[in-house]
Parts: sequence; structure tokens; C-alpha cells
Amino acid sequence: MKKRNIFNMLARHMMVLTSLVCLAACHDEEEYVEDRFLIEYGTVEKFDQDNYVIRLDKGPVLLPTEEIIPGRTLKNESRVDIDYAILQEAPDSCVADYYVKINYLNEIPTWNIVPYSPSIEDSLGHDPVSILNTQIANGFITVEFYYEASDLSDTHLFSLTRHDTPTSDGRIRLEFRHNAYGDKGTNKFGHVCFRLKDEFPDTQDSIRLSITYKDFNDTRSLNTAFLPEPKSASNFMK
Repeated sequence: MKKRNIFNMLARHMMVLTSLVCLAACHDEEEYVEDRFLIEYGTVEKFDQDNYVIRLDKGPVLLPTEEIIPGRTLKNESRVDIDYAILQEAPDSCVADYYVKINYLNEIPTWNIVPYSPSIEDSLGHDPVSILNTQIANGFITVEFYYEASDLSDTHLFSLTRHDTPTSDGRIRLEFRHNAYGDKGTNKFGHVCFRLKDEFPDTQDSIRLSITYKDFNDTRSLNTAFLPEPKSASNFMK
């Protein structure tokens, strides 16, 4: 019943939104914000086959009312990067913070963290990457990096593996690995995600992490932390 009321409420608000947009276009085209696009990372949260919201890594929840990808083609908890425009702020009674138009949506490759063992050393690979940024949100870690690849190659494997022994300062030791399978080429941008919440399902406190990786000159490490994830929007629907 609550879900039906929400969709009825959304339909009424969309009728009002359409009228407002048309009115704004007639009076002042510069006030219409559809061309002011934003690009963010987020997580898809579905509450039935066709309907979903996107929880941005920065916190706000988006409800697509104009979209290029039907909800049925997306999986729950898919990691995505999106190009979107805010159409209207949603009312307090809505599950989302904003109604948006999706201009572009790309699913990001997402995997589980692999337990390290000597038997998988070669399959993990020893090829370099240059990590640009890591971002932890919604129970995932997103890694942005440069790597070498030919134009036609799609065989590269990127892994995050967890070692049993911690670092000297007590951090959980992770390692980002790249297997190019012999492919060489020019520098390309890549980004992948890993499920931290599946690796630490019962965490309540901050978990300190150390991530090592091989770049083009040396072995490097970076420190970060994983916090418990917020309650998902799909839970609000229940």
C-alpha cells in the first residue's frame, strides 16, 4: 500500500513538474536546468522490476523520471557512473531527494575481494597501474587508474586481494593487482569497484585499510578506511 501511494504521489508531482517546465521555457529558457549536467558515481537500488533509485556516493538519492535505460535492464546494487540533470527537488515524503533526467549511464565492473594465496599469484598478474583516486561509499570501493592497453584489448583483469597478515600499524592489507595477459599499448583510463560490505558484513566501526599496488616505477601504498554503510533506500520502501 505504501509503495502504491508513493507512485501515485510521484505521478501527481510529475504532472506539476511538466507544467512548471513548460512555463519556465516560455518565460526564460535560461532558468531551465536540463542542460546543466552533473557526473557522479552511484549505486542502483531497485524496489521492483522496473523502478529504482540511484544513491550517489556523495549521499543524495536520485529518482529518474526521464531516463535512457529501462529499470528492468539494471541489477540491484549495480555500480554506475551517470550524467544527469536535476529536474526538481523531491518532497520530504518521497524516497528520493531529487527527480532527475538521466543523460548517460554506464555500469562499472564490480567484483568481490579475493582471498590471497600463493596458488593464485600468477593469475593475479604483475602488470603496473597508476592509481589516480580511490573512493569508498555505499559499501563499495571505486578505484580509478591508468593502465597500458591496445585499442582492441578487453582481456585485462583487475583484482583486489586480501592478505591474512595485517600491516605493522594494524591495518588490513589489501593489494590491487593487474593482469594484462601480455597486452601492451597506450595509457588508458579505467575504473573498477569492489564489494567491501561483503568482505566486512558485520562491521560497526571504522576499518583501517592499506592498499598496495605496483605502478610504472615502484611499489606504492595508500591508506584509507571503511565505515558502515547507510541504510539503503530500498529498506525505506518496506
